[in-house]
Amino acid sequence: MARQSNKHKEKPRKPKHSKRLANPRKPDIKACKAMAICGHVRAEYIEKIWSERRIRTFTEEGLIKKVTYSTKKGSVVCYKLTESGVNYAKRYIIPEHQIYASKSIVHDVYMSDHYFTKMSETERETIKTETEIKSEFKEMLISGEIDKETYDSCSCVDFSYTSDSGEVIGFEVVTENYTQQDIQAKQTFCSVYGCTYTEVTAKTGGVR
Repeated sequence: MARQSNKHKEKPRKPKHSKRLANPRKPDIKACKAMAICGHVRAEYIEKIWSERRIRTFTEEGLIKKVTYSTKKGSVVCYKLTESGVNYAKRYIIPEHQIYASKSIVHDVYMSDHYFTKMSETERETIKTETEIKSEFKEMLISGEIDKETYDSCSCVDFSYTSDSGEVIGFEVVTENYTQQDIQAKQTFCSVYGCTYTEVTAKTGGVR
């Protein structure tokens, strides 16, 4: 007589990270926050924050993955949060409205370069991602602070932050497919939002 299946009796398994990583350490917060804000982050930056063992733990838990991008100057190796990693970040690291929707490896790499090489720890703490800025800007329209014509003429920057000198910076990675109209919309946004427009040009084949 065939034995009946007990599959229906099995209880759904809880994610391992709910116990193993439920209390993130300071390096976990620093690394996950960087990936939540920038998307793809160069491996060299993550490896300065996490030990090889910690990277392996987060990889085995399915929270991060390594991504390689080939350029004329060689390969660029990055880490990014997986879908599970984004959910982990939302739960333990950073509010959902601050998480950046990744565009492309090249775009994100230039963001992570600015984040890690041009900004102090204090400045990083003041970052508002594009997702957060869009929400705030929409509220400005709804409240009547700006009109529809002004709203439609603007395009939000990748992120904003307050410099150590107190200046609010609107940072944008300009890719090769940007038109002058696109750039003007970013500049108009910064003028309306009250921040100084700063850009860096991303060259697809020139990422080192």
